[in-house]
Amino acid sequence: MWWHKKDNVSKTGLIQAAEVFGYVFLFSRIMANGEAIFPHINKTFGPMMFLTLFCFSVLACGLMVFYRPYMLFVDKKGKEAMELVLSTTKWLGIFALIVIVAVAAMSR
Repeated sequence: MWWHKKDNVSKTGLIQAAEVFGYVFLFSRIMANGEAIFPHINKTFGPMMFLTLFCFSVLACGLMVFYRPYMLFVDKKGKEAMELVLSTTKWLGIFALIVIVAVAAMSR
Protein backbone atom coordinates (compact mmCIF):
# COMPACT_ATOMS: atom_id res chain seq x y z
CA MET A 1 0.00 0.00 0.00
CA TRP A 2 1.11 3.58 -0.57
CA TRP A 3 1.36 4.51 3.13
CA HIS A 4 3.52 1.48 3.91
CA LYS A 5 5.96 2.53 1.21
CA LYS A 6 6.28 5.99 2.77
CA ASP A 7 6.78 4.49 6.24
CA ASN A 8 9.51 2.22 4.87
CA VAL A 9 11.29 5.16 3.22
CA SER A 10 10.96 7.23 6.39
CA LYS A 11 12.25 4.35 8.53
CA THR A 12 15.22 3.79 6.22
CA GLY A 13 15.92 7.53 6.23
CA LEU A 14 15.84 7.51 10.04
CA ILE A 15 18.25 4.57 10.17
CA GLN A 16 20.67 6.23 7.72
CA ALA A 17 20.53 9.53 9.61
CA ALA A 18 21.12 7.68 12.90
CA GLU A 19 24.15 5.97 11.36
CA VAL A 20 25.61 9.32 10.33
CA PHE A 21 24.77 10.87 13.69
CA GLY A 22 26.41 7.98 15.54
CA TYR A 23 29.51 8.19 13.37
CA VAL A 24 29.76 11.95 13.89
CA PHE A 25 29.33 11.47 17.66
CA LEU A 26 32.11 8.88 17.85
CA PHE A 27 34.41 10.89 15.61
CA SER A 28 33.81 14.07 17.65
CA ARG A 29 34.70 12.18 20.85
CA ILE A 30 38.02 11.17 19.30
CA MET A 31 38.68 14.72 18.08
CA ALA A 32 37.79 16.19 21.49
CA ASN A 33 40.45 13.98 23.09
CA GLY A 34 43.03 14.41 20.33
CA GLU A 35 45.65 16.10 22.48
CA ALA A 36 45.38 13.38 25.13
CA ILE A 37 45.61 10.61 22.52
CA PHE A 38 48.45 12.27 20.58
CA PRO A 39 50.24 14.57 23.06
CA HIS A 40 53.43 15.11 21.03
CA ILE A 41 52.26 15.17 17.42
CA ASN A 42 54.44 16.67 14.72
CA LYS A 43 53.22 19.99 13.25
CA THR A 44 53.21 18.46 9.77
CA PHE A 45 51.55 15.17 10.61
CA GLY A 46 48.80 16.66 12.80
CA PRO A 47 47.10 18.63 10.03
CA MET A 48 47.82 15.83 7.56
CA MET A 49 46.14 13.31 9.85
CA PHE A 50 43.18 15.63 10.43
CA LEU A 51 42.62 16.24 6.71
CA THR A 52 42.93 12.55 5.90
CA LEU A 53 40.41 11.68 8.62
CA PHE A 54 38.14 14.48 7.40
CA CYS A 55 38.24 13.12 3.84
CA PHE A 56 37.54 9.63 5.16
CA SER A 57 34.59 11.00 7.14
CA VAL A 58 33.13 12.69 4.08
CA LEU A 59 33.44 9.45 2.14
CA ALA A 60 31.96 7.34 4.96
CA CYS A 61 29.02 9.69 5.50
CA GLY A 62 28.45 9.94 1.75
CA LEU A 63 28.29 6.17 1.49
CA MET A 64 25.93 5.93 4.48
CA VAL A 65 23.55 8.45 2.91
CA PHE A 66 23.86 7.87 -0.84
CA TYR A 67 24.73 4.21 -1.44
CA ARG A 68 21.18 2.85 -1.02
CA PRO A 69 19.61 5.67 -3.11
CA TYR A 70 22.27 5.06 -5.78
CA MET A 71 21.32 1.39 -5.91
CA LEU A 72 17.64 2.35 -6.21
CA PHE A 73 18.50 4.75 -9.02
CA VAL A 74 20.45 2.04 -10.86
CA ASP A 75 17.35 -0.19 -10.51
CA LYS A 76 15.33 2.55 -12.28
CA LYS A 77 13.62 3.66 -9.07
CA GLY A 78 14.62 7.31 -9.23
CA LYS A 79 11.57 8.61 -7.38
CA GLU A 80 12.19 6.26 -4.43
CA ALA A 81 15.86 7.21 -4.44
CA MET A 82 15.01 10.91 -4.19
CA GLU A 83 12.43 10.25 -1.46
CA LEU A 84 15.07 8.36 0.53
CA VAL A 85 17.63 11.16 0.20
CA LEU A 86 15.02 13.71 1.31
CA SER A 87 13.90 11.50 4.20
CA THR A 88 17.48 11.06 5.40
CA THR A 89 18.03 14.81 5.11
CA LYS A 90 14.87 15.48 7.13
CA TRP A 91 15.89 13.09 9.92
CA LEU A 92 19.46 14.39 10.01
CA GLY A 93 18.06 17.93 10.28
CA ILE A 94 15.89 16.83 13.20
CA PHE A 95 18.95 15.31 14.91
CA ALA A 96 20.83 18.57 14.32
CA LEU A 97 18.00 20.62 15.86
CA ILE A 98 17.95 18.32 18.90
CA VAL A 99 21.70 18.83 19.36
CA ILE A 100 21.35 22.62 18.96
CA VAL A 101 18.54 22.74 21.54
CA ALA A 102 20.52 20.51 23.93
CA VAL A 103 23.66 22.65 23.61
CA ALA A 104 21.64 25.84 24.08
CA ALA A 105 19.97 24.38 27.18
CA MET A 106 23.32 23.29 28.67
CA SER A 107 24.85 26.72 27.98
CA ARG A 108 22.48 28.49 30.35
